[in-house]
Amino acid sequence: MDHRNRTHNRNKAPHNRQNRQFLEETSSELSDGTAVTDYEKDEDLKNVYGWVALALSVLSFFIVPYLFAALAIIFGFVARHRHAPILGNTAIVIAIISVLFRLFLLPLI
Repeated sequence: MDHRNRTHNRNKAPHNRQNRQFLEETSSELSDGTAVTDYEKDEDLKNVYGWVALALSVLSFFIVPYLFAALAIIFGFVARHRHAPILGNTAIVIAIISVLFRLFLLPLI
């Protein structure tokens, strides 16, 4: 519809509701019908935090041990909170071993 028709429809009397046209936009869903629930997203995400924590804890043996170990411990607790306890606990233990190795054994070598 053009602007002229809209103005014309606006000026009609309110008692003539049968001929009144509504200028509304409608659309349909653009989905294939399979909905992804939040649980399915969390299922993949909980493992990501665990693997990132594990990678950071192993990396803390070689590069900037205090920073990467601290990040690994934080990500390990996040992974444990997101129901990935094996990866989270493993990352936490490896990060603590890395810090202890750096504090006590490396200065002696």
